[in-house]
Amino acid sequence: MSITPAMIKELRERTAAGMLDCKKALEEAAGDIEQAIDILRTKGLAAAAKKQGRISSEGLVVHYMSNDRKLGTLFEINCETDFVAKNNDFKKLCNDLVLHVAKNDPSGLEDGARPLMEQNLLDTGLKVKDVIMSATATIGEKISPRRFVRWETEGFNVIDVYIHGPGRIGIMVELTCGKEASRTSEAVIDFAHKCAMQVAAAKPEAVKREDIPADLIEREREVYNEQVKESGKPEAIWEKIVQGKLEKFFKDASLLEQQWVHDTDKTVSQVLVELSKAVGDSIGIKRIVRWELGEGLQKRVHDLAAEVAEQLNK
Repeated sequence: MSITPAMIKELRERTAAGMLDCKKALEEAAGDIEQAIDILRTKGLAAAAKKQGRISSEGLVVHYMSNDRKLGTLFEINCETDFVAKNNDFKKLCNDLVLHVAKNDPSGLEDGARPLMEQNLLDTGLKVKDVIMSATATIGEKISPRRFVRWETEGFNVIDVYIHGPGRIGIMVELTCGKEASRTSEAVIDFAHKCAMQVAAAKPEAVKREDIPADLIEREREVYNEQVKESGKPEAIWEKIVQGKLEKFFKDASLLEQQWVHDTDKTVSQVLVELSKAVGDSIGIKRIVRWELGEGLQKRVHDLAAEVAEQLNK
């Protein structure tokens, strides 16, 4: 029987086992899903099967930054409850994973030529997917590595990585520098860190307005069009009002145009110009990333009464 991607997907969702393990189990079971589950359980690869359907939107955003600030990494690992997120074993796993990504540069979680889940984790001699499966069974909650980003700088550029709160928000910024002296300048390093804090607080969509996604701009325009239609103002000035609202959106969404949170009399762009003059170099912001823990994921709702009722009905 031919093993289809849909069959592999279903088995993965039901067992939390790796893609290759699911494919082999299905081949061994001649396509029988239930038999494949038993095969995986027998091999200890489905120890977390009954936990796979749970919602994991808690966890940690962790980071790694090299001492020379030329390499930075963010990694989000999810679990089900904030209680487990504070567990030392879970924290160690998270730190091991982000360090592994920094050192080994995987191509993705499960895709590309060097998928993380198929690599041996640091010096454990165990594949990442097996370590995750074991942690899920030991800790008692679904553990889900969700995403990572790894940057290496070019030339004299400098990276800053900042975690806000207890692993709730992760930010990484890269500055462009033209000289080695600038990369190691205390003023540049201080600005990089403050810039990361700016991104955490002000939530820009992009470094400059030209980089803001076109679909986001269009969505904003549609909202403003509807607002102005409902305003009762003359149709002749609708477009002018919409353009004014879009301009305000650009100033809020573009990092360079935002007010500098450390001195609101200046914009980020103005502070950058002052810094460049002070160090005698052209300093710029190349890229930014900002993650919030669990953003876009379904949240777990704790209903004690329902949980008690479920136990009584068993």
